[in-house]
Amino acid sequence: VSTQSRWEALHMSFWTSRWKPLTSLGLCSRWFRNGSEAGLRQQSFSVRQVLTLHNDQKLVVLGIETSCDETAAAVVTSDGQILSNVVASQWHLVQQYGGVYPHLAAREHKKNLPVVVEEALRSASIEPSALTHVSVTLGPGLVPCLAEGRTFAQAFCKQHQRPLLAINHLEAHALTARLTELHVDAKKPLQFPFLVLLVSGGHCQLILCSDVGEYSILGSSLDDALGEAYDKVARLLNLVGDPVQHGYEHGGSVLERAASKGDCTRYELPVPLHGIQSCDFSFAGLKTAVSRLVSQLGGHLDEATTNDIAACFQYTAVTHIEEKTKRAILWCRDKHMEVNSLVVCGGVASNKYIRNRLERLIRYHDYRLVCPPPSLCTDNGVMIAWAAIERLRAGHCEIDELGYERVAVRARWPLGPKIEST
Repeated sequence: VSTQSRWEALHMSFWTSRWKPLTSLGLCSRWFRNGSEAGLRQQSFSVRQVLTLHNDQKLVVLGIETSCDETAAAVVTSDGQILSNVVASQWHLVQQYGGVYPHLAAREHKKNLPVVVEEALRSASIEPSALTHVSVTLGPGLVPCLAEGRTFAQAFCKQHQRPLLAINHLEAHALTARLTELHVDAKKPLQFPFLVLLVSGGHCQLILCSDVGEYSILGSSLDDALGEAYDKVARLLNLVGDPVQHGYEHGGSVLERAASKGDCTRYELPVPLHGIQSCDFSFAGLKTAVSRLVSQLGGHLDEATTNDIAACFQYTAVTHIEEKTKRAILWCRDKHMEVNSLVVCGGVASNKYIRNRLERLIRYHDYRLVCPPPSLCTDNGVMIAWAAIERLRAGHCEIDELGYERVAVRARWPLGPKIEST
């Protein structure tokens, strides 16, 4: 378990006097003590209640994340303070089995969750009673892993009488930049609307974010996600990290490091969907082209050749990303939308080469590039807690008579409708 309390020593408060009134919280519940019984009972109301958040009120939210192979928990406040951020990885299983197996990952989540949540509360120096809400990822992701997070969160909330909010993992990634930008410049918060390029091991999407809860999908991957393609090509090239020197890392990180030492002009690889006027992505064909190239070269590659192939793959993949991102920017301008920011988020967003290439593209189109720090690009509890705060402020959280948002665990949970971007 690694702890990142008080993110990068920026324990700062913002927005204290900028709160908008919260609208309905849905079917709310209230706890009361019955004098004739020792325990707590719950009094439910069949009418919708409205909660207004005044300037002097603060939300303190515990966020729990278990959508894949990281067990994470964090405590975040509504004025922008990250009180704790704890993550437990499963690198030993990923390396042992060559990937993430849902039921093995779920077993690790069950073991790690009590420890991670306890450490998150301890690092934040608060008791469960000080929490105003608890939030948990319920999709999209691996169903057994999500189920473990939900089960733990429900038991925790029942024990401590806290309301539980259901969070979409993709929405949490998309909204994280609104938190981190507060720490960069409180006078220039990230305003809606903005574009999001979400690149991770399981997703590759271009999203138009019009407001909290209002998202349109401009493009998505037709097959592999970008992070998945990186990992598969790393395996094709037999690229393995050094845990002593670099710690445990995904194949994509190892490939990025190898590519930095290679020649991206040595081999020409096809740019996927080149010339097709859409914002969709495809990486399966590029991966196949790398596989054929490795076979043509005899399969046994020296270090220089391996680095060159890695560089050629990365150059081509990011060229594809650039082309589709440019298409999304031009589409927004054609529709006369007041969009001038691109948020790059998800685990692959920590790739420096991708950031540098996109920075040049964004400057040309007079956009602002916004990237959360690498520690908040990968899966974490901070983004789950912050998404809950954003949704509470927007009035999108409906609590039922048991104190939960009734959202089922979902392997797939689209953020919004897919719209035509040709």
